[in-house]
Amino acid sequence: MTAPFCGAVIELSAGRVEISSPPPSHHQDRRTMSDLSSFPVTQRWPASHPERIQLYASPTPNGVKVSIMLEETGLPYEPHVV
Repeated sequence: MTAPFCGAVIELSAGRVEISSPPPSHHQDRRTMSDLSSFPVTQRWPASHPERIQLYASPTPNGVKVSIMLEETGLPYEPHVV
């Protein structure tokens, strides 16, 4: 089974998952995820540790799920309650 996902193609077969990235031209006009300076939220809650994942979330079920996942995986992150 093949399914498109955010411009990438995900292929599932025989218990394997293969993800192919879209061509580079697909992303030419997009901001990179490392450049968050144009988002107003970064002005209100500036990063103390910009090398970490910046988690801007509310204490809602989905916000809590993301923080639990980051804790479980051990990824360094900086939480900002919005």
